[in-house]
Amino acid sequence: MARFFSNENWIWKPFSYLADVLILSGMWFICSVPVITMGAATTALYDCCARCVRGKDERIFARFFRTAKREFLPATISMVLWSAVIAGGYALVRRYGNTVQITSGSIVVTTALLLVLTVVVGIAAWVLPLLSRFTFTAGQLNVTAVKLAVAHLPRTMLLGICTVCGVYVCIRFWLPFMFLPAILTLVWSVILEPVFRQYMDPEE
Repeated sequence: MARFFSNENWIWKPFSYLADVLILSGMWFICSVPVITMGAATTALYDCCARCVRGKDERIFARFFRTAKREFLPATISMVLWSAVIAGGYALVRRYGNTVQITSGSIVVTTALLLVLTVVVGIAAWVLPLLSRFTFTAGQLNVTAVKLAVAHLPRTMLLGICTVCGVYVCIRFWLPFMFLPAILTLVWSVILEPVFRQYMDPEE
């Protein structure tokens, strides 16, 4: 009977994953309310998704808050930096789109600018997952993230598309905030972990 109710039983495992996704998304949302803590919360969310949901570590609460506290400074600096870059890029694209006549040429230019902005979002999406896996100063973290993002451009583009879609859905409908942050981070981990494993010790 104990084996039947075990979390490792295939019947209950999907419910265990669902509970983890809901709990982690809720923790991320609560910890991100002050806004300035969003970088640390996202770093902790990725760490828990990679090591607890996809891995075997069961200490979700302890790991989340320990990672958020440990990486608060570099995560916050990086979050502010990339948020400013993305916001500035988006404002420029909007301004261009609002000031030019709609022609085939302007549509091509706008599409190209949006693709570049999507790549920038993809580069930013490398930063906090990288911080959750390795130890960096803020400067080292961002330089390394840019190098890896350029070296793995298809993954970066996929990261950018997934992130933009996830953020749009959350802003548009709000209800997905209950589960989408953890799901998006799990998608990030599927894209990024094969790269990270190349630089990690076998024990990790």
